[in-house]
Amino acid sequence: MSKPVPPKGRASAAPDYISPDGAEIRLLLRPEVEGVANHSVCEATFRPGQVSRAVRHRQVEESWYVLEGEAEVWRRPVDGGPASIVRLGPGEALNIPPGFGFQVRALGTVRLRMLCSTAPPWPGPDEAVPVEGGLGEPAG
Repeated sequence: MSKPVPPKGRASAAPDYISPDGAEIRLLLRPEVEGVANHSVCEATFRPGQVSRAVRHRQVEESWYVLEGEAEVWRRPVDGGPASIVRLGPGEALNIPPGFGFQVRALGTVRLRMLCSTAPPWPGPDEAVPVEGGLGEPAG
């Protein structure tokens, strides 16, 4: 007997929730609805000029792909090594390993819209923990 085909995901018009770092989140693929087993996928949106909260993830690895807009991203390794800032634009991708501190600043006048995948699937808001450092105070 074959397994049923999982349903397709679709972004909602309104955000499903606001992430711990401040992004608008639209869920696309998740275990409890679309039946994915090892990751989850969402669309994250930041308003122009928005600066997220500096956080780290306890266990998940997160990968980002920029669809629209530009950003500065601060990342600090889990071992306390030197932090770095990278600029991202459409068509570029970035990985946030488990435990890395990170913070996002949406640049320019266009919203920042990214496709985000987490592995294992996103467990909930307690996954993100505030960290010191970064690009400054959250704004926007």
